[in-house]
Amino acid sequence: MLAGDPLRALAATMVVGYHALYASALATGGEVARHMSPGDLMGQAYGRIPGAIGSHLNVGVYIFFALTGYFVGGPYVRSVMSGKPAPDVGRYLSRRLRRIVPAFWLFAAISILVMKPADTTFGDLASVFGFVQNWHVSWTRTAIGQAWTLDIEMAFYLALPLAAWLLSAPLRGRAVRPGTILAVIALLGALSLAVTPGYPSVLDSWSMSLPCILWAFTPGLALAALEPVLEPRLSGRRGRLLSVAVLAVGAGAFVTLTQISIARTVSHCFVLTLFAGCVVGAALIWQWSTGGAPRWVTTRAASALGRWSYGIYLCHFVLSIKLVDLAPASASAKANVLLTGPLTFAASVAVAATSWRFLERPILEWRSAARAPSGSDADVVVPLSPELSTPTA
Repeated sequence: MLAGDPLRALAATMVVGYHALYASALATGGEVARHMSPGDLMGQAYGRIPGAIGSHLNVGVYIFFALTGYFVGGPYVRSVMSGKPAPDVGRYLSRRLRRIVPAFWLFAAISILVMKPADTTFGDLASVFGFVQNWHVSWTRTAIGQAWTLDIEMAFYLALPLAAWLLSAPLRGRAVRPGTILAVIALLGALSLAVTPGYPSVLDSWSMSLPCILWAFTPGLALAALEPVLEPRLSGRRGRLLSVAVLAVGAGAFVTLTQISIARTVSHCFVLTLFAGCVVGAALIWQWSTGGAPRWVTTRAASALGRWSYGIYLCHFVLSIKLVDLAPASASAKANVLLTGPLTFAASVAVAATSWRFLERPILEWRSAARAPSGSDADVVVPLSPELSTPTA
């Protein structure tokens, strides 16, 4: 997917913006701010419309979920559609673990050391570093609270090969039609929404479990199933117009989200699914119809931010909190965020670029080089695939 990195950059930027706005509003709102919802707090701090937009920028995480559904779940969907074997489990898990674990462990350790959460126990640390912090209430997990999404991602990674194994016997290598797969994906999404007790909340571990968030992966899975059907049928102007129309629907879904209370769980989550699916779908439809992506999307800056987006996601939270603490106590929320917001973003990008250069990419390239064939090509590093570079967070 040619627009994969720019979409990751968009998602990461949205999440950074959300936390910068929220941290500034929380820091300047006094004790009462701690008892207000993000929407009410940001509306009071920045105004009704800016507050409504800012308090929903965290939906960027659902773009990440949709991308994971397409990039990571796509090979499994295609194997079922073609009747061919699923990806090799060992290589698949190796790629996933190398991509996610080293950087997370590093930034989790740094965040905990910097934030110094109270009463940290071995069990608290084990839950964070073992990707089960959603199921273990502790102050320690607040040091890297955004990692709740990584717990779900890891559960999704493990569920895919398990599902492939369970399906291998009844399918016996038979191909499955796209319509059937889409129906199954829709059913899984509906069941997930049905068991979801509410919008993901740190006060409810079940709401932050894979069964309750599986609906967020279904747009990417559905797009993977639609790809062999739609790609040959889309071309030129018609495809570009469809892409723009789908993107417009996604923008409309975002506006709708600002008007739907999270208490209306099914409605809110359904529109979230529509938003993320349309954003990712618009990029894919453009690619299917033109073989490329708009030049203004695939810029060098956007591609770089996409490569670094996993590191940005991991480090920005603690940076935003610490930078807000350094702001003048008398500053308003607006003045605070104008000062600390750009600093948070710039610092996050710098840290993430360093992480990619010296930690994340070397680990991925080391394994690729180890698998290179002997002979004249033995020293050639195999290029990273889009799936390998996906910072699924």
